[in-house]
Amino acid sequence: MKAQKQAKTAPTISVEVKLDLETVAACVKSAATSICYGAGYWAHCERRKPDGWKRGEALCASEHHDGVEAAGPWVCIEGTDVLARGLAVLAVKAPKAFAALLTDQYDGTTGDLLIQCIVLGEIKYG
Repeated sequence: MKAQKQAKTAPTISVEVKLDLETVAACVKSAATSICYGAGYWAHCERRKPDGWKRGEALCASEHHDGVEAAGPWVCIEGTDVLARGLAVLAVKAPKAFAALLTDQYDGTTGDLLIQCIVLGEIKYG
């Protein structure tokens, strides 16, 4: 019987980053409203009142294919828990986009990637 080698894991570090919610909201809005570089090619973005949402309407998104709304649920893009999960995915999957957000160098593409991380939990569309 041959002994199996155990894979070495690299040590990790955790870093807390504080972002202004207005900056994050502006980044998301840039993608939700941008025709050329925004999320319009894969998502419907609109203001809605989600179930259980206690405030006014919120910006929400749902994945679509070829302009037809998919069976995927509408996801509210507002709220710190939802944003934190999306930002964590963005930091790992698209660190350059995350850095652009941190330095106020974001654009519609950055917002598109962030919306994908929030709505889909991954970057599916590049």
